[in-house]
Amino acid sequence: TVAKLRASPMAMPNDVLELVEEAEGQKTIGNKRFKEGDHVAASSRYKQGATLLETVLEKEHLSGADKQAVVDLKHACHLNLANCQLKLEDWAGAERECSVVLEHGANRKALFRRGQAYLKHGELQLAHTDLKAAAEMDSSDTIVRAMLTDVEERLGVEKTELPPPAAAPASTAPTPQMAGM
Repeated sequence: TVAKLRASPMAMPNDVLELVEEAEGQKTIGNKRFKEGDHVAASSRYKQGATLLETVLEKEHLSGADKQAVVDLKHACHLNLANCQLKLEDWAGAERECSVVLEHGANRKALFRRGQAYLKHGELQLAHTDLKAAAEMDSSDTIVRAMLTDVEERLGVEKTELPPPAAAPASTAPTPQMAGM
């Protein structure tokens, strides 16, 4: 994100760049801690990253693609934090983090993770709503499909008809007609 902001045609104040760079660093450390299984430490880093990015967004120096890059990084911090909350069995915390992202529009990963949290929390109808929306956004995700099927069986409702997962392309090699394009 910092690289995008530095390359932006808009002049970016150094304090904004420094905050985004620090937030990226927090996210990177959080990712490392998550992979190590230290979900509490990872949560702390993701929270710090999201807080720094909120400060950046409040400064109003950003617009267009620059602002979207910061928002995307902030959402990634919230979604990673939600994943930590799921690992720590803090269902309400996971729901909250996903809802922050979903306030800005549909997001498949946020719907899936919030659906997981609702399921673990015993909120089957809410889980069904989120998992169905996530599955409709990407019918090829077998994990979401399986979880949706499980929830529908528990609720005793008709199985959601989803389009079959898209088949993988046979080859990504260029065809003779594409050579030189």
